[in-house]
Amino acid sequence: MTGARRPAGPAAVSTVDDLVARATRGLSDARLAALLDRVPGLRSRAAVERLADASISIARTDLEAAARLAGAAAAVADRLDDDPHARGRGARALGHVAALRGAAPEALGHYESALAAFEAAGSRLDEAITRSGALQTLIYLGRYDEALAWAARAREAFVAAGDTLRLARLDSNVGNVLHRQDRFAEALEHYRRALAVFRAEGGGLDAAIALRNIAVCQITLQQLDEAYATYREARAWCESHGLARLLAEVDYNIAYLHYMRGEYATAIDLYARARALAHAQHDPYHAALCDLDESELSLELNLVPEGAAMAAEAARQFDALGMRYEAAKARTTLALAAGQRGRLGEALALFDEARATFVGEGNAVWPAQIDLFKAALLESAAPAEAWALCRAARQRFAPTPLTARTAACDVLLARLALRAGDLAGAAAAVRRAADALPRAESPALAYRVHVTRGHVLEQQGDRDGACAAYREAHGTIESLRRHLDHDDLKVAFLENKRDVFESLIALLAAGPGPVDVASIFDLVEQAKSRGLAEQVAMLGAAASAAEGATGPAAEIRAAASHLHVVTRQLRDEAGRAVPDRARLAGLRERVREWQGRLAWLSSALDATALDGPGPTVSLAHLQASLADTVLVEYFEVRGRLHALVADRQRASLTPLVAMADVHSRMRLLRFQLGHAARAASRSGPSTQPPARALADHLAWFHAALVAPLPGMAGARRLLIVPHGVLHALPFHALGRPGEAMVEHAVISYAPSASVFAHAAARPPSVASHSVIAGVPDDLAPAIEAEVRAVAEALPEARVAVGAAASRAFLETHAPGARFVHLATHGRFRHDNPLFSSIRLADGDLRVLDLAALPLAADLVSLSGCSTGLSATVGGDELLGLTRGLLAAGARSVLVSLWDVHDATASAIMAGVYRRVVAGEGPAEAMRAAMLEARASVPDPFYWAPFVLLGHPLPGRTAAGRTAPISSHEATPL
Repeated sequence: MTGARRPAGPAAVSTVDDLVARATRGLSDARLAALLDRVPGLRSRAAVERLADASISIARTDLEAAARLAGAAAAVADRLDDDPHARGRGARALGHVAALRGAAPEALGHYESALAAFEAAGSRLDEAITRSGALQTLIYLGRYDEALAWAARAREAFVAAGDTLRLARLDSNVGNVLHRQDRFAEALEHYRRALAVFRAEGGGLDAAIALRNIAVCQITLQQLDEAYATYREARAWCESHGLARLLAEVDYNIAYLHYMRGEYATAIDLYARARALAHAQHDPYHAALCDLDESELSLELNLVPEGAAMAAEAARQFDALGMRYEAAKARTTLALAAGQRGRLGEALALFDEARATFVGEGNAVWPAQIDLFKAALLESAAPAEAWALCRAARQRFAPTPLTARTAACDVLLARLALRAGDLAGAAAAVRRAADALPRAESPALAYRVHVTRGHVLEQQGDRDGACAAYREAHGTIESLRRHLDHDDLKVAFLENKRDVFESLIALLAAGPGPVDVASIFDLVEQAKSRGLAEQVAMLGAAASAAEGATGPAAEIRAAASHLHVVTRQLRDEAGRAVPDRARLAGLRERVREWQGRLAWLSSALDATALDGPGPTVSLAHLQASLADTVLVEYFEVRGRLHALVADRQRASLTPLVAMADVHSRMRLLRFQLGHAARAASRSGPSTQPPARALADHLAWFHAALVAPLPGMAGARRLLIVPHGVLHALPFHALGRPGEAMVEHAVISYAPSASVFAHAAARPPSVASHSVIAGVPDDLAPAIEAEVRAVAEALPEARVAVGAAASRAFLETHAPGARFVHLATHGRFRHDNPLFSSIRLADGDLRVLDLAALPLAADLVSLSGCSTGLSATVGGDELLGLTRGLLAAGARSVLVSLWDVHDATASAIMAGVYRRVVAGEGPAEAMRAAMLEARASVPDPFYWAPFVLLGHPLPGRTAAGRTAPISSHEATPL
């Protein structure tokens, strides 16, 4: 076969357009040199300008291709010895690419070369264009006066040329300089003036950039709703004009806005979107910013593995970009993550590496902050070294406006002095910290000061003073929990609050005179369930806080967002090497204003929106709702488990065993349950009695936790409020070998007495339909059979199995259903249980998502593996799947404590529903189904994994009387 030969390599390029096309796709330096030698016509100013213009036009959509075009422009210009104008165009194109990559020093070098070339060529307009384009680079380098001087010279040239479009671009760039100088109103004026021109002249890229800049300025000016609307307009502009690279920047800024407002779940989703766009556009700078911000966010949420991974990636990318300050911030976050994971040596090494970078950068604040971080990390392991580091940090903070950080050093010094037995030193340090509180404007710091002061006074023997200090800390917690930074999500903070509640309870219980059981009950309830009870009680009002909603809850949401933003701005300003004292004072005043606004709004909501007893109930209110139920609420006080037992007439406190013994026995019990699970997987359900070791552990818990309690004999119904690891204990299976408490009473559970009371206050569902969803897999093949069995038992069942069991199915059908049954696996996150989830066909549904469902169900059942597992943080708040469902509006929730056996679980669940539909309450139905299963499979592993939480909903006979439970109801427990 013959024919014309296709020209190969450079010979195929004969025009400037061909050259641009080849450079866009990729052209090596050697090939370009050969091409220019072979085709002399390509060595021209026109070629340089065409390549440079093409580079600029695609720089925000394809930076790698833009870099190739800029390199080609510069290479062609170098062949034109007598054309400085061409050299200037090539150098400017290289500067733009370097600036977009975040390489500011390199960019400025190219811009300065371009200016020199244009000056030599007498190209005044191009010189002005270069100065305007270089302003952002000068901003990154902190050379603000020089930037404004360059802008003034550029403005003269543009005015002389009558170039309104370039004047608008200059206004936008000058706005960036003014914003960096905190001249926000002037910056906003420049941005809006520029935007009007861009809209009139159809500048798509320029208009999108101006909109983004306006939104950034609006955030700083606390115009949050306006900023969000502007960002959405910028995003739409980017999409309509195909600006993919700028779209990644806008998405990053939208994510950061949600982060600043404390809307963490939304921020996480948006950071993922922005990161994906940045990677697709070869934009490592914004990808690294996403990683850095989300790493800090993850640590705030106690999602430590994710935070560590993102901080490491951010450090790697910033290293590659030569951005030492940002890389050091990422390493600091990585060090904090290592410290939270117990990796002391790794954390200290990372802190030292970051500190050395900050010192090299001339930053005076961050090295001191790192010393404070290290001191806190070494508080227990090396108190002497911690003392030296903390003292050094305090000496550096003291002369600065960073009052809160100086006081934080004093708090740590007080704790270290207490550890060393130096009461006088501890008292002096905590007094200094307390004196600084009015200027520090930090509620979280105030909490730590009051707690530490309480410990000092308690050790000094001043019981009344210690009580007063602990109550101050308690008041600060209650304020923080509702009003600042979404602290119900910040597990790391909540873990600190158990100390103050236990200290108060210990002092009240040991005080002179009769024990004030009602006051202790109040403290226990506040410690256990303040956040969840509030969430449950305010559900209706909170639902109105969605975007565009009005009313008290929506106002609280908006005010909390403003406070969150201004608090972050205060923190960032205070962290600068040379903070602006006037701006600090202004930000502190705004913090006070928003705190006052929130306090007023919350009081108004308490008075108008909360129906009944408020977030936590009093002992008297609870007793009035108990009827024939006995409440047993467990709590810990300084290492010892206690129980509060209450019925309608009486309430008492009983000290029990050491929590260390409880933890030890729980580990042994879990081992035995795991052994039973492995045996079940090999041979199926066993008709044999439980292993002796398992029976012994259950008997130990009965003897230690139940037998010593008064008022249990003859109890028809028990409401158990566990504590800590006891949330995973099947109290209904406790008893002497061969016996179980479920034989003698209907047993239900609650995260707290207040949650029980609020669930009880909800009206029964008036719906008739049911929702059933199941996601079978190799580990749970019987789920499909379970779904069929449950569907036969429930009325008007709407069923989805496998791929049909989607998030959309649940969101569409679950609201308004009377019964919701989900047969699927649960994934529990111990680090932050609010990110626990249940598996659906198209992804996981998190606790946060569950809480957003407007449920009104009498009963929601999660029959998958370990769906009832929850972590307890702070004062024993239950955080997990159950929390999300109760907060969403379910009256009661049925969950499993361990990995269930499919066949037995299916039979139990079907039995529960048959009885509920026949008129029994879920608690009675659960008891009867468990007793039925126990008769054939006596090992508790099979029949005892389920617990009912919330309100037990006693069944009603046709005459409206409470249905009897069994002939065993008078047998002592």
